[in-house]
Amino acid sequence: MRNLHTLSAALLSLLLWVLPPQTRASASPAQALKQDLTQLLAAQQLAGAVYSTVRDGAMETDSVGYFHAGQQRPMPVDAKINLGSVTKTLLSLAVLRLVSEGRLSLDAPVETLLPGLRFENAWANSSPVRLRHLLDHTAGLEDLRLWHMFSAKTSPDQSLALALQRDASVLRLRSEPGRVCSYSNLGYTLAAMVLESVVKERYENWADRELLAPLGMHDSSFGFVSQEPGTAGFDPRLAWGHQGDLSTVASMAVAVRPAGQFTSTAADMGRLMQFLLGSGELAGTRFIRPELMAAMGQASTSDAARAGLLMGYGLGLSTRDRHGAVGLCHAGSVIGYRAMMCVYREQQRAFFIALNSDSETADYGRFDASLIAHLGLSRPAPAGHAAKNATLAAWQGRYVLAPNRFEAASLVDRLFNSWTVDEQDDGSVRLTIASRVPVLLWPTGARLARQEDRLQASHAMTLDAAGRQVLSDGYRSARQIGTWEFVGLWASAAAGTLGLVYWLLRLLLLALKKLTRTPYAGPNRLLPLSAAALACAALLLPLPLFLAQPWLAIGDPGPATWSVYLATLALPGLMLAQAVLSGCQRQAADLLAALALLQACALLAAWGLLPLVLWH
Repeated sequence: MRNLHTLSAALLSLLLWVLPPQTRASASPAQALKQDLTQLLAAQQLAGAVYSTVRDGAMETDSVGYFHAGQQRPMPVDAKINLGSVTKTLLSLAVLRLVSEGRLSLDAPVETLLPGLRFENAWANSSPVRLRHLLDHTAGLEDLRLWHMFSAKTSPDQSLALALQRDASVLRLRSEPGRVCSYSNLGYTLAAMVLESVVKERYENWADRELLAPLGMHDSSFGFVSQEPGTAGFDPRLAWGHQGDLSTVASMAVAVRPAGQFTSTAADMGRLMQFLLGSGELAGTRFIRPELMAAMGQASTSDAARAGLLMGYGLGLSTRDRHGAVGLCHAGSVIGYRAMMCVYREQQRAFFIALNSDSETADYGRFDASLIAHLGLSRPAPAGHAAKNATLAAWQGRYVLAPNRFEAASLVDRLFNSWTVDEQDDGSVRLTIASRVPVLLWPTGARLARQEDRLQASHAMTLDAAGRQVLSDGYRSARQIGTWEFVGLWASAAAGTLGLVYWLLRLLLLALKKLTRTPYAGPNRLLPLSAAALACAALLLPLPLFLAQPWLAIGDPGPATWSVYLATLALPGLMLAQAVLSGCQRQAADLLAALALLQACALLAAWGLLPLVLWH
């Protein structure tokens, strides 16, 4: 069925391409947009999409592609779709509604609003976590854990507090509140808990009634909605999600649902955008205070914002500079779906698009660019001419995310997602993030710089509390790291990897020689290699166990995850024993490989990855 879909999409794309030029030229703007989006779906091998635009108050909606790719069901214009993290904009509006009613304060410490909650906050005396920090992603919290998204034990009706109770360390702050923006689904889960503490009912029920209904969003809900008949929340209008191979995927419950559980239609999202383009009034009555509406998308609680950088996140929206237009946007991504909403208040225009395909290889930005061009918003970036800037030149060096989004991936990000800054002869600096294409930054102020394809300053240079240089794009911050520290980490990781590969190959060759009865030049007994053999077998055992279990349960205790825990728990002891055995046998290569793997165990333990507990 996937091949049939791909073939039909390709034929449709070809048909649109070979239309006579006068036919394409005579198409209305709405028809031309639909043709362009249809071609993009085919080129990116995605299933379908619903979309809406607002121009000077007038809304248009449409759809392209398939509701269910395998069944070749066309996407209805009024189809419902999961929006992922666009949910945060709606939840923030719900909180701002309470603030507008005088029932909440954005500057209230969260621990006073949730008396049973305690953050592990090293800066508690001077910098408590405030409600505003949760909505700005500047509380210092990590994003989420594996089990928050992938757990068969999660129920759509479970208490929000369960997102915190499996492991109390999720409340450990990794940066001082109000200093650094770091995206956190946990932060918005806490914000929903604050809302529930005020309204004394489930946030879904209150927000559906008190926020969505007044906005006229009657086809939308914070509640769980499913495509599967017989399940709670079944709705036949909900489009099926699709993975990268166009196989279907149904909605799934997650522990951090206030951050990503919301279903809507193109028309309802058009009504939301009409409201966001205004000053907070509904039918001539103030619904949300105008100063709160104006603050949405305006970063204010980070060092980068205080340095003058306009890019960043504020109260449920982010200021986004892409494709020749600066607007207030929110993206959404959940298994099977992608979405984007952007409003441009100055031009009184907006767009929303949601695709029922979640592909790691598709370029979703091309859909945004098409909608921006359709709305007539795109303009060229200014030329990047500048004299050499001493401050900008001082940015040279290597940077590492501080903090990164996922605590468990800190070491991986440190090794593979570092940033490098190099001075250029033309007054710019070249920024390279991991293996991506480098970009040029041009100075726009004392501590600000603009990426070559952006319209305004895109990066800020600040100092952390220890006086170290920090480079920020408003959404992420990276701290400068010494060359030898970075090289040392890489050397340790590389040595451990080589040690593991050595032992796997060593034992494989020994097994092959024994099976073929080939004379073995080395020790002919397995005993000197017993510890390494046991360690390698323990590390390989989880692979078939993971294949045998549902992928949804990867964050739960079970045979696969327990085997990972036990294997990584035993690994240091086994390799220490192997080092002793190899030393006694005077096998220098074996001894070096065992020591290399042993020191890598120390590295992993230092970063909290040994033993590896996937359900925490």
